[in-house]
Amino acid sequence: MPSIREMSAAPPKRLIARIAVGVGFVLVVGLYAAHVEAQKTARIAAAAHALALTSSEPAKALVEATAAQDAYGKAPDIARATWAALMAGGGRHGSAAMIKWTLAYKPSDPAFRLMFSKDSRFLAALDGNTVTVWNVEDGSEVLATRAGAPFIGYWRIGAQHFGLLSSYQYYDLVNSVIELPDGFRYAQPSKDALTAVAPGGDWAYRVPVPALNRTDYPVKLVNLHTSEKREVDIRYSGMGEVAVNNDATRVANLSISFPNIHVRPVPWEKTNNRRDIFVRFSIPMWDARSRKNISSIIATSEPRQLYFSRAQSALIVVAKETTRSDGSLQFFDESNGAPLYSLTLGAGVVADDLKGHWFAVATGDKIKVYRGMNNAALGYIADHEVSRPAPATSH
Repeated sequence: MPSIREMSAAPPKRLIARIAVGVGFVLVVGLYAAHVEAQKTARIAAAAHALALTSSEPAKALVEATAAQDAYGKAPDIARATWAALMAGGGRHGSAAMIKWTLAYKPSDPAFRLMFSKDSRFLAALDGNTVTVWNVEDGSEVLATRAGAPFIGYWRIGAQHFGLLSSYQYYDLVNSVIELPDGFRYAQPSKDALTAVAPGGDWAYRVPVPALNRTDYPVKLVNLHTSEKREVDIRYSGMGEVAVNNDATRVANLSISFPNIHVRPVPWEKTNNRRDIFVRFSIPMWDARSRKNISSIIATSEPRQLYFSRAQSALIVVAKETTRSDGSLQFFDESNGAPLYSLTLGAGVVADDLKGHWFAVATGDKIKVYRGMNNAALGYIADHEVSRPAPATSH
């Protein structure tokens, strides 16, 4: 029988049990965390592999994307891979399976743009001095109106529809009167006209026009709610497309150079069964806060539009439709400029809503409204469009 001293020196049984339970709990939590991290790593790899197959093998990409969703559940990277595979024609009915509406519209202004309302319910065609608005939920045209200056932005605020003119006047599109919407302020960045509104409608910007003996062309940003102003020197030459993302932290611009000035001045002309590259199109992307260059993207053909998609966290480069190009879309990572994937849709102008429910493509005399990567119907469409391998049968 142990003495009192020996009994007091030995650890109590309850303490031993508690330590054992604590060690076991920590071990279980560690194992679970390791399992979750391993699942995340495997999911990211599966989504990236499916996305990489989009351009070359869209049908296989769709199979892998749907398999990844079955294995790992819904996630933004898997949704993007699934959407890209469907839009690339990986399903039984090609990208047509993703179309919600086809709207008859032929733009007349070279600066024509599309813009969704913040609640994702309305789509506006900003076509010079005219604006046309459709209800995306039922495909109906809501209004069409004209003003005395070009439209550069559109909002649905409460029950009202507003447009922003390049002259920095807000226009009630139903009553055809100048009116300042609730939550907005006047803060014109200069005496000159505004150029465009960033996706989402919180920021507008002005791109300087070329001027004689001028080399400095900073892009001027203005917050339409707070009047905050910012100038970003992106080494802009005064020519080419400029794009700003929804929170004005990224700016991209088209830079044109002539690396082969000795060849004849006809871009992409075929001569003696070879192509003479006359113009090179690069797209520097900038951090608008630090004013630092993030990357420089080389476009495969002349861009028609640069567009930042918040839903995809990507810069979209829309190529012009020419004899060399069929209007491809190239997607690049917004954070570092890394290439993600490309699509061939014959696009002239694109836009998506902030939530990723819709993706609009204007080409020719039509505007096609596709379901976006976060549309509720994406999984259903993918399951019905995917061509799964037939199960093996025994004989």
